[in-house]
Amino acid sequence: MQINTQLNENDASKLAYIQQQTNQDVTEVVKHAIDLYYQQLQLQHKNPLVLLEQAGFIGCGEAEPNLSVNYKSVLQTSSLPKQLCRLNALTETRFL
Repeated sequence: MQINTQLNENDASKLAYIQQQTNQDVTEVVKHAIDLYYQQLQLQHKNPLVLLEQAGFIGCGEAEPNLSVNYKSVLQTSSLPKQLCRLNALTETRFL
Protein backbone atom coordinates (compact mmCIF):
# COMPACT_ATOMS: atom_id res chain seq x y z
CA MET A 1 0.00 0.00 0.00
CA GLN A 2 1.29 3.43 -0.82
CA ILE A 3 0.60 6.32 1.55
CA ASN A 4 0.66 9.98 0.58
CA THR A 5 0.14 12.56 3.32
CA GLN A 6 0.74 16.18 4.24
CA LEU A 7 2.38 16.96 7.60
CA ASN A 8 2.13 20.24 9.43
CA GLU A 9 5.36 21.90 10.55
CA ASN A 10 5.22 20.41 14.04
CA ASP A 11 4.69 16.83 12.83
CA ALA A 12 7.33 17.23 10.11
CA SER A 13 9.79 18.40 12.76
CA LYS A 14 8.98 15.36 14.91
CA LEU A 15 9.45 13.05 11.94
CA ALA A 16 12.81 14.65 11.11
CA TYR A 17 13.91 14.24 14.72
CA ILE A 18 12.91 10.57 14.76
CA GLN A 19 14.77 9.98 11.51
CA GLN A 20 17.86 11.72 12.85
CA GLN A 21 17.83 9.72 16.09
CA THR A 22 17.11 6.33 14.50
CA ASN A 23 18.76 6.63 11.07
CA GLN A 24 15.56 5.25 9.54
CA ASP A 25 13.85 6.41 6.39
CA VAL A 26 10.24 7.60 6.45
CA THR A 27 8.92 4.16 5.49
CA GLU A 28 10.64 2.47 8.42
CA VAL A 29 9.52 5.16 10.86
CA VAL A 30 5.90 4.80 9.72
CA LYS A 31 6.06 0.98 9.95
CA HIS A 32 7.50 1.19 13.46
CA ALA A 33 4.88 3.75 14.52
CA ILE A 34 2.11 1.51 13.20
CA ASP A 35 3.53 -1.47 15.10
CA LEU A 36 3.70 0.53 18.34
CA TYR A 37 0.19 1.87 17.93
CA TYR A 38 -1.13 -1.61 17.12
CA GLN A 39 0.54 -3.07 20.23
CA GLN A 40 -0.97 -0.35 22.39
CA LEU A 41 -4.44 -0.98 21.03
CA GLN A 42 -4.05 -4.71 21.55
CA LEU A 43 -2.99 -4.10 25.14
CA GLN A 44 -5.97 -1.81 25.79
CA HIS A 45 -8.41 -4.43 24.58
CA LYS A 46 -7.01 -7.34 26.56
CA ASN A 47 -9.19 -8.92 29.14
CA PRO A 48 -8.38 -7.52 32.62
CA LEU A 49 -7.81 -11.08 33.81
CA VAL A 50 -5.13 -11.56 31.15
CA LEU A 51 -3.42 -8.32 32.22
CA LEU A 52 -3.42 -9.38 35.86
CA GLU A 53 -2.04 -12.80 34.96
CA GLN A 54 0.72 -11.27 32.82
CA ALA A 55 1.68 -8.98 35.68
CA GLY A 56 2.01 -11.98 37.97
CA PHE A 57 -0.68 -10.52 40.18
CA ILE A 58 -3.03 -13.50 40.24
CA GLY A 59 -2.02 -16.47 42.25
CA CYS A 60 -2.38 -18.00 45.64
CA GLY A 61 -0.37 -17.86 48.78
CA GLU A 62 -0.10 -19.01 52.32
CA ALA A 63 -0.01 -16.94 55.46
CA GLU A 64 -0.55 -17.17 59.16
CA PRO A 65 -4.07 -17.74 60.44
CA ASN A 66 -4.08 -14.23 61.97
CA LEU A 67 -3.38 -12.45 58.66
CA SER A 68 -6.42 -10.22 59.15
CA VAL A 69 -4.74 -8.82 62.26
CA ASN A 70 -1.19 -8.30 60.93
CA TYR A 71 -1.80 -7.84 57.20
CA LYS A 72 -0.04 -4.44 57.10
CA SER A 73 3.28 -5.83 58.26
CA VAL A 74 2.91 -8.80 55.90
CA LEU A 75 2.25 -6.49 52.93
CA GLN A 76 5.26 -4.33 53.78
CA THR A 77 7.57 -7.34 53.53
CA SER A 78 5.93 -8.96 50.50
CA SER A 79 6.53 -8.44 46.79
CA LEU A 80 2.97 -7.14 46.30
CA PRO A 81 4.04 -3.49 45.80
CA LYS A 82 6.40 -4.58 43.00
CA GLN A 83 3.63 -6.58 41.38
CA LEU A 84 1.30 -3.59 41.55
CA CYS A 85 3.94 -1.42 39.85
CA ARG A 86 4.30 -3.99 37.04
CA LEU A 87 0.52 -4.08 36.62
CA ASN A 88 0.37 -0.30 36.54
CA ALA A 89 3.08 -0.22 33.87
CA LEU A 90 1.09 -2.65 31.74
CA THR A 91 -2.17 -0.74 32.00
CA GLU A 92 -0.84 2.84 31.86
CA THR A 93 1.03 2.64 28.54
CA ARG A 94 -0.30 5.29 26.20
CA PHE A 95 0.56 6.17 22.61
CA LEU A 96 0.45 9.88 21.94
